[in-house]
Amino acid sequence: MHQPADIRTWPVSLRLGVAVFGAVLVVLVLTPWIVPHDPGRRACDHHRCRFRNRCVTAHAAHVEHKCADMEPALVDSGTPGHLTRCWIPMQRTEESR
Repeated sequence: MHQPADIRTWPVSLRLGVAVFGAVLVVLVLTPWIVPHDPGRRACDHHRCRFRNRCVTAHAAHVEHKCADMEPALVDSGTPGHLTRCWIPMQRTEESR
């Protein structure tokens, strides 16, 4: 039966390459869970319609009924020149009260 090669016999550069490749792979796999994919999510945190603790953006039409008192608006995402559409509480005017 063939014995697997002992990693201790590999050249240092090969072991280092395997370690770096593994680290990059782990980062790529874990990043979606650590970093929110919505660049404007932080901007929505203060203007959030709570639905499963996620920022409800204007794209999420299927949860719009959960936000009857909300309206879509552009919110500063914190990135220069980038606005994010979020659901924010409706602005009440004096006439509507």
